[in-house]
Amino acid sequence: MKINLATKNFSVVRLLSSVVLISLLAYDASAREWAVECDEDYSQCGGSNLPNSCDNTDGMISEMNSLGGWVQGWYFKGSNAWPQDWQETATVNGGLDSSYMDKVGKADISVWSGHGTGATNEPNGSWDIAMGHRHNDVCNATSPSSIKMGEQTNDGFGNDGDNEYVVMDASCSAIEGELAQVWQNWGPGILMRSHQGLAFHNSPDDADDRLEEFIENIDDGDSNRSAWLDAGENCFLWWCSNSPMVITFGANSSDSSDRHNNETMRSPRADPPSGWDGHYHWSFIDNGSC
Repeated sequence: MKINLATKNFSVVRLLSSVVLISLLAYDASAREWAVECDEDYSQCGGSNLPNSCDNTDGMISEMNSLGGWVQGWYFKGSNAWPQDWQETATVNGGLDSSYMDKVGKADISVWSGHGTGATNEPNGSWDIAMGHRHNDVCNATSPSSIKMGEQTNDGFGNDGDNEYVVMDASCSAIEGELAQVWQNWGPGILMRSHQGLAFHNSPDDADDRLEEFIENIDDGDSNRSAWLDAGENCFLWWCSNSPMVITFGANSSDSSDRHNNETMRSPRADPPSGWDGHYHWSFIDNGSC
């Protein structure tokens, strides 16, 4: 069951096991909203526990309050973070993305903090969001088969998306050799008409402040690209880890290059004109791969 504390529509209710940080008094219906999920306990679905994943998203949400034009939409933790929230409603039985992580007016930035899956041999053309808790006997949401974000008129897959930015703070979420399948629209992957994907080429450390630093960098004037690459890499003295990657979609090569280097969540641009055309730019810091 789901509880949506940011709207008066309680037709679908989810019981939250943790505190949801929502300021109804500051709610602005015209503002962009974010949708955030995290998990730390992997005893049910398998995998090592990640004790900092939800601290990571807590810090991001707190910092978002200082980034003008954004308010909170969804925040689901642990057993309330469901793989179906990311699965395409129009093509996946039980998929709920049009109600949550790709809901029109409610999920302009969609964030997952937790595990991702890597294959024994990469690239293999597929990637999973790996939840810690099973819902309806499902632990994972898979791209490209079930995750399509931001699709609109003439894009297909229900034409019912509205996402602009996808953050996958998870392992192996953007391996260079499988971007065409996992992220790009001719996969067709995650970025159908979403502007940017921010993810990792390898397995990042279980940090508690990476997402907060990302938003702080944007608030300080950085582009999304420079903010993510700076926050994602972890360096101590002469040694660095983590390989953050940014993938940007635009109308053509010039447009995607300009968006890639200059787009900022302080002032999001208009959506790219087509989910089945266009061009991608990407860049990452190479501290190893999956």
